[in-house]
Amino acid sequence: MAASDHHFLHLPGHHLLYGRVPKAANSSVKAALTRLIRPELQRNRHGLGQRLLRALQPHRSWQSLSSQVDQFWDLLPSSIARPVDRATARQLRAHCFSFAVVRNPFDRLLSAYNNKVIENPSCTARLRAIGVERGMALPQFIERLCAADSAALDVHVLPQAEILCLDAEPLPTWVAYAESLELHWPFLVQRARRAGVPGLMRQLPDKNSRRQGQSTDLEQLLAQPQLVQLLRQRYVDDFSFFYPWLLEGNLTVAQVRQGGPRRPRHFVPAQ
Repeated sequence: MAASDHHFLHLPGHHLLYGRVPKAANSSVKAALTRLIRPELQRNRHGLGQRLLRALQPHRSWQSLSSQVDQFWDLLPSSIARPVDRATARQLRAHCFSFAVVRNPFDRLLSAYNNKVIENPSCTARLRAIGVERGMALPQFIERLCAADSAALDVHVLPQAEILCLDAEPLPTWVAYAESLELHWPFLVQRARRAGVPGLMRQLPDKNSRRQGQSTDLEQLLAQPQLVQLLRQRYVDDFSFFYPWLLEGNLTVAQVRQGGPRRPRHFVPAQ
């Protein structure tokens, strides 16, 4: 994801606003949104302008890209989808069904570490800029993140509160939890339909969920109180807004992944 404040996706034709949190079911939600706008994509694909663009300037066409990459959404006509910043999202939310998905900061951090530092052949430029190297041990990785300013962080490790909140206020009306998404997603689909946004898939596609059932690294992290404390400080607003029950005390894997509230959190905009 680009290093910008355009963390929200606005689908004007559907009056829908989605807060994109990398490593929190973001790939699955984008797949569902792609299905939602499929008729518009088909019409645009066969239009003369898009055919000429693909033939003459293919790098400016969305057609050769996966919807999992941010450039796909950047290149779509703004009448179909447009990335917007938090200030714009705040203006739009009164007219849209708005939602996001969050994930406990421990699993989200480990997912980013395994993908961006261990698995990928090289780290992103923003991670390298704060001193992260490929294959770096987890304690050193966490220390680099905690020493860096938020403005310097790669979005995959940026605090979720800095993605979804503005002036200490969560912007999405509904915030679902990745740990409970099997229950939370159908609730969101139902609420969206009531709000005049039909067409969302009843079952969320399972994309990039490689950490399901994996707990060894989380157990090892939770067994190191100094690292847990560093992460509680780095992601204090994430814990305060979305996971307050994880802010204190010794934790087990079961406690971290217990799923939070029975249904998505409902945030009423401040007057």
